[in-house]
Amino acid sequence: MKQKQKITNKIILLVCLIFALTLCSCGGNMTDESVRQELERLLPLSYEMNEIFWGEGLEVKESTSGLKYVPVTDECEYKSTEEILQKASEVFSKDYLDNIKEAIFTDTDDIDPRYIDTDGILKADKSNKGFDIQGNVVIESAVIKKQNRGMVIVYVEHEDGGKNEITLVLQDGKWYIDSPTY
Repeated sequence: MKQKQKITNKIILLVCLIFALTLCSCGGNMTDESVRQELERLLPLSYEMNEIFWGEGLEVKESTSGLKYVPVTDECEYKSTEEILQKASEVFSKDYLDNIKEAIFTDTDDIDPRYIDTDGILKADKSNKGFDIQGNVVIESAVIKKQNRGMVIVYVEHEDGGKNEITLVLQDGKWYIDSPTY
């Protein structure tokens, strides 16, 4: 009887171990090629969002009013800060997007928001000229530097010769950018 109990306990332990290993290996192991495929999907939208957040920004209407915030042009694809954030949520992780929200859309003692909504109109700070944002990652250069379950750090080179690392994280079964791509 004791022998039978020991065998049963070992079988249960083995099943639990196999189950745990299966859970740990799900959703996260990437190859250099699968990373490149994700970057091909994510980078074009990240470049667009980087330009809006950190670069030249959205085009604004001509104004001589002297006001700091000016409406974006009628041709602008985005009509509210919420629309910008919705689009950005397709490419950036929740945590990274929270950092962007704080930097771009939140009024603090030190920094004015770059974009605001006033009376249903999206407006931009006309004095914020942004930075010269470089994108153009050479996707073929992407190689995994480090990964663990649900996170991968990718070493990339840029067309201008620059190099950096881009972090991708797995959320709800999809990969998102969790770091700057410029």
